Amino acid sequence: MEEDLWSDSLAISSGVVARKDLIHCVGRGNKTRFWEDHWVEGHILKVSFPRIFTLAIHKSGPVCNFGFWEDGQWNWDVKFRRRLFDWEVEQYEAFSSLLNSMMLVASNDDKVVWSFESSDKFSSKSFGYEVENLNYHGNPLLSSIWKFKVPPKARLLCWQVLSSKLPIRAFLSRIGVISENQRECPLCKGNVETIDHLFVHCKISLSIWWALVEGWGCMWVTPRSITDLFIWWKDMAKDIKCKEVWFMSFFSVLLHIWEARNKAVFSEKEVSSSQIIDLVKRPFQWCPPEDGSLKFNVDGSATGKPGLAGIGGLLRNSEGVVLAMFSIPVGIMDSNVAEVLALKEACKMLNKKVELNSVKIVIESDSLNAVSWTHAPIKRPWRLLPYFQKVDIFLSSCSSHSAIHVHRECNSDADKLAKDGGHRTSPLTIWKDD
Repeated sequence: MEEDLWSDSLAISSGVVARKDLIHCVGRGNKTRFWEDHWVEGHILKVSFPRIFTLAIHKSGPVCNFGFWEDGQWNWDVKFRRRLFDWEVEQYEAFSSLLNSMMLVASNDDKVVWSFESSDKFSSKSFGYEVENLNYHGNPLLSSIWKFKVPPKARLLCWQVLSSKLPIRAFLSRIGVISENQRECPLCKGNVETIDHLFVHCKISLSIWWALVEGWGCMWVTPRSITDLFIWWKDMAKDIKCKEVWFMSFFSVLLHIWEARNKAVFSEKEVSSSQIIDLVKRPFQWCPPEDGSLKFNVDGSATGKPGLAGIGGLLRNSEGVVLAMFSIPVGIMDSNVAEVLALKEACKMLNKKVELNSVKIVIESDSLNAVSWTHAPIKRPWRLLPYFQKVDIFLSSCSSHSAIHVHRECNSDADKLAKDGGHRTSPLTIWKDD
């Protein structure tokens, strides 16, 4: 993922993030370009030493091609096409001094670090800050993209779309990469592919937006541009209950349209609007398990912090048939405890069914805390430790048993059972065959 993002950021033609902001830490020197990459701190060699670069015989290649190992020591060996003139010696000496300050390590791989993060890892947040500070300071629309809780790749694509930094066919034709008769939209094959056409007005894209907007029960008119659509989407969020899902669906549509476009261009594969709609909705819908396996969705609910609480869950097969369920009042507690109790109850029920020990079973919860504590015992709050005994037994009884986190929208049935459980006077636990 990080490599893809860095490649995308470097491909942005505006140069918002220059190559010097990606620092190459050289090990054996086989993955870092000697002249072009920023591996000597503060310098890209062909820029800092233009005369030396002009004189060099080899103007491309990795660092390891510009020297040799001898008795375990690295020796630089940059070859020139002629002897240096006196007035070139000063630059050469500075060049040589800089190289000699660099040590190669034969046992280490080269790596790339992101200079705007102390962790050295790329983050869309720091990338967004750099974009804002360098080129788009004062443009709140573009700056706002980096604040959304969506995958970094989706934010980066949205920024490229709204700032017209994608290699669309109309642009490629204008700079002479392709001819004018190759400008048609690869999705509808009817109009010139511009950013606004591809992401809004193409009949494939437009049908996706219409289906999505109508699914939310909203009224709209076709916007003139993708920028207008983004502004409208942000404004409408004020009246939308599930704002996070509302925004995620916008970014998801952009991503899937772009992926469908690239499949049509590079693989000659056609993707229908209904297929893209399914892809957009899939993260927010319950999906049945694969054939022969089971899925247990669980949830915990509390009306306060703490408050009246209940837990609920249901076990289903690959056809969506309910095999078991529970809806249980658990007294006064906070939601974190209720979520863990829901996991415990599901595992307790499953542990009693010996015939299920070898069956692949996935427990799904919309509590990120509960699931993360399941996988990292050392992080479990001490007060909740006793509740995890049944969970640990379930997970250790079979390698195909697991617990994963899902979106709240994928867990709506369990959520309803949990809320109902909070108002019950007695617990409800049902096995279909009992």
